Amino acid sequence: MCTKEFEVLCGIDRVEDNEVDVDLTNKNVSLQVVRAVSGKALGDANNLADKCKFEEARKIISQTLVFLEQYKNKVNDMDAYNALVADLNETMKAMQNRLSWNGSAGYYAKSKAKMHQAQRCAEEHEDTYSSYRTSYKSAYSKAMKKSAKSMRSK
Repeated sequence: MCTKEFEVLCGIDRVEDNEVDVDLTNKNVSLQVVRAVSGKALGDANNLADKCKFEEARKIISQTLVFLEQYKNKVNDMDAYNALVADLNETMKAMQNRLSWNGSAGYYAKSKAKMHQAQRCAEEHEDTYSSYRTSYKSAYSKAMKKSAKSMRSK
């Protein structure tokens, strides 16, 4: 086996954001843009909330929700889109004050941020929707739950 190197010049036509035609937009790519923007916003807002800067954190989440609304008709998976919106809204509720943030709502928000940033399912219940859960993971989770249940009944 031998390795060879080649050099190729490529040209890519790009458009500005204001020139994007919604009908020509790749909806798979748009969903990934929405996911990446949401994951970053959740992470940034969580860092601010950890410093008790709740107003600034909620502002980031609000701006992200406005951004997502603009992309609503550009994504191909409305379940994933709606899950992102729900996670952002739940995070906003968790950032009301120190008491809510330091409780389970804050842990939930941090878990959601990590889940969207890493694109890995972090749902504790196998029946809860997650765009990151594959059919294999779902079947494996159900099998493990069934196995644990049968062990407890012995």
